[in-house]
Formats: sequence, C-alpha cells, structure tokens
Amino acid sequence: MPDTMTTERKEKKLEARLGDLFQEIAGALSEESFSDTIEQWQDVTYRQEQMIKIVKMMTLERGEGIPLKELAEKMNLTSGTVSESVEALVRKDALERNPNPADRRSVLIRLSPKSTAIIKRGLERQSAITASCISEMTEEEQSELLRLLEIFYDRINKRKAQS
Repeated sequence: MPDTMTTERKEKKLEARLGDLFQEIAGALSEESFSDTIEQWQDVTYRQEQMIKIVKMMTLERGEGIPLKELAEKMNLTSGTVSESVEALVRKDALERNPNPADRRSVLIRLSPKSTAIIKRGLERQSAITASCISEMTEEEQSELLRLLEIFYDRINKRKAQS
C-alpha cells in the first residue's frame, strides 16, 4: 500500500507541476510578447480584454466573424451585456460589427484591422522569443522537448476525440 500512495503522490505532484509550468510558460510568453497590446486600446476592461482574445481565437478557427449570440454563449454572458462591451470596443477601434450575410437579424463580430495588426506584431515577437529560447538548447534537448510535447498533444487530442 505505501508504494501505491507514494506513486499517487508523485503523480499528483507531477500533474501540479506540469500544470503550473504550462501556465507559467504561456503567461510569460504572452506577457513579454503582448505587453503593449492592451495599452494600444486604452482603458480596456478585463472582460473586454477577454472578449478580444475570444474573438481572435474563434475567428482564427473560422476565418470570419462570429455571431454576437455565440460570443455571448462562449463568455457565459447575456447578449445585451456582450453587445454593450462590443459597442465600447468598436468605439475604441478594437472590434468591428458587421451585418451577417446569412442572417440579416444578427451581426458578426471580428477584430478591427488595428487589432489584427497589434496581435500580428505580438505573435511575431512571440515567435522570436520562442526561437531564441530554443536556440539556446542543444539539438538533443530540442528533439526531446519536441518529442515529449508531441506525445502530450496527441494524448490531449485522443481525450478530446473521446468526449
């Protein structure tokens, strides 16, 4: 029984440390890459910042804007609340609100050209930072990191496919 408890304890510590590391890496990359991004929009609330991130991710997946109703569902907010925040971000030139060609009663939300340019610069910085960090590793370390991350990614995708 002690071996089982020790193994379980080790697994829990490993899970916690991996979770912490992934969050810390993502946070550090994001902070260093996008430190001036939110400042570009001035006076953006936390909710509005989250909205910009969600619109970015959802439009990357689709290649087009997303319906306001869907954005509200994704944020677990009412359409009215989201509509107010979207309107504020439109005034700040962070988002665009366009008629939905498939449904005249709804609008599609997407990043403004200004937001797209700001995010593009941040992503370019993020790539440069990543490349710099990787270049400091040996070839063996690079290969091992890639191999392990691919295994981890495959396992996540398997779980996702099963649910």
